[in-house]
Amino acid sequence: MFFLQSAEGKTIAIHIEMKRDRESLSLGQAEAYRPRAKCFRDQGRIRKAILAHHDFVTVLFCGMGTDVPLMERHFDRVILHERARGMFPNYPTALGPESGKLPIPRLPQTVLDGRTSLRLRPETETIAIDTKSGHSRLRSRNMIQTSENIFWKEVKKYQLENWPKIQITFSASITGKPHKPHEFWSYFYKDKITNKRIEIAWSGDEHVSLFVKKIERSRYTDFYQAVEPILSGPIRMGEVGDSWQSVKIIVPPIDPEKPIQDQTNKLDEVFSAAEKLYEFYRKHAAKLLKL
Repeated sequence: MFFLQSAEGKTIAIHIEMKRDRESLSLGQAEAYRPRAKCFRDQGRIRKAILAHHDFVTVLFCGMGTDVPLMERHFDRVILHERARGMFPNYPTALGPESGKLPIPRLPQTVLDGRTSLRLRPETETIAIDTKSGHSRLRSRNMIQTSENIFWKEVKKYQLENWPKIQITFSASITGKPHKPHEFWSYFYKDKITNKRIEIAWSGDEHVSLFVKKIERSRYTDFYQAVEPILSGPIRMGEVGDSWQSVKIIVPPIDPEKPIQDQTNKLDEVFSAAEKLYEFYRKHAAKLLKL
């Protein structure tokens, strides 16, 4: 995101999505862009990393293989890489999957009249924009935070304040690229579960699972016969895996696009499920690890 301010003090947020040639948007990503931008503008919840602003523009940079008419329904501007090369100096010539990360483009001279410095994340990041030369410079090696990553940081904060005995860790950096819930795995009790065959994990979807690793699909019957009789309460058998088998507890799905304050009851169910699965593991560890 870029924040640009006029001489009258009006601020506009520019939401930019960059896609390589033949790189598709994830399911629902395009449809969610304007509603999310509107939520940011209207401050549906306070986000420390987002400056207050009066309006917004959503922009998609894309290339070959993109359904441009469809994308134009959901973005204010759709700019093809071919056209961008004529607008931005040093715009990369190859933007296929093999080209690696996309750079932040230099802004054209016509964006603003003067020089400004835009604070993106108060404690670490500033983008300095010299509109006379059209250059922008990120004064940090850190990635710009996305709303999804801010959400997961708030989940961690909620855990520390409300479930301090349940350690939660994440599968990826929460200051890196955005993750859909099913791509962003959370793990519980890694400080207490020392056996690497055991893992309590949650993908943000509708269950928290206790995994027992190194049990092949061909041995699922043995796993079922040993574990099913000792299940109790909300714990049920998980789906058959190739080399990991599991038990699980159903929980409500979490939406990282919605305020955490509206989902605390759901989070409590998630942490409660992790707690129950950990107690199940402690009680039956010997039996599980014999399988």
